[in-house]
Amino acid sequence: MSAVVKVAGFRSLILTAVAGVVAMAFVTTPALSAPSEPPVVLPPPAVIPPPFPFPSPDKLAVPGEGARGGWSCTSSGYATPRYGYNGRNADGPAPVEAASPCTPPEVNAVLDATGMARDGRVVFSYKNVIALQFKAKGSFAINGTKLEKVDDFQLQGDYTKPAARLFFSRGDKTEIRVSNEKLAWTEAAEGGEATPMKNQAAVAREQEILLKLTPFGALWSVIEAEGHAKVSKDASGATVLSGVSPYDGLNVSITINKDGQPGSVTVKEGGNTYGATFSGYQGTPNPQKIDWEPFVHLWFPNKIVWTKNGKPFGNFDIYGFFSNPYVMFPVPANLKVASK
Repeated sequence: MSAVVKVAGFRSLILTAVAGVVAMAFVTTPALSAPSEPPVVLPPPAVIPPPFPFPSPDKLAVPGEGARGGWSCTSSGYATPRYGYNGRNADGPAPVEAASPCTPPEVNAVLDATGMARDGRVVFSYKNVIALQFKAKGSFAINGTKLEKVDDFQLQGDYTKPAARLFFSRGDKTEIRVSNEKLAWTEAAEGGEATPMKNQAAVAREQEILLKLTPFGALWSVIEAEGHAKVSKDASGATVLSGVSPYDGLNVSITINKDGQPGSVTVKEGGNTYGATFSGYQGTPNPQKIDWEPFVHLWFPNKIVWTKNGKPFGNFDIYGFFSNPYVMFPVPANLKVASK
């Protein structure tokens, strides 16, 4: 199954949801034939009326257990995508891609340990954290080389585009850098007047890599690798998950800590190697510590350190984290004209 087909299927799903037709449980891509099973009445939230003319939830393949209901991993290492809906924070049901039956069970265990894997009433899914925002104090290699102290640092990101917005403040000045796919620009204020950056494609690519230097972003690569994800052990005996997303081509390796969560990440791009370490995971299950988002049940570190080619690239003490925030990265009109 090619990446193009999977993306097309997901985009068609989103458009359907926006149109108000969100009564879906397991939707196949247009290229597939309609399910032959009779309508099944499920007890979803009231905003999504039954019945559902799709297979029942027990037809979903469980990672590591092969296929049920005729859905299995193909010889390509990818499964024909299926979609449904699942709860996403407090904003109700949202369209989501079902967990692939090609995914190794070791990946499923890490996704569960971070809160990304969710088993809703309709679909078991992995891609439940599609965006993030974190705020921190620390230092960042603003010009790409030497670390500089920043009074405040913020990263907003959309894992599905990809798109990112970096804020870093020094004194009374705040610089904002935004990227959306291959375009990059600065903003006078968030969403305000935009100025195209030099070497836009290179800046956008590096900001895409920075998204991978977060636990959820790194796991997106392994999720999208599906059956091509590799599981190994390092010299210390720690589990290492590695994979390349067919959508971005970035080579990502994740070393798992003793709690089953990402402890460090390595991303290789061309002749550059980026690294990240994560520590001090907090979340709803740790109410005696930091509860980033009450009742959301996601874990996020309170310390992140980045490197580029073995040299310091970022050092952050996190003081705020939000999963699936409402963040937008519209391409400014002056960049749209320049990109044609």
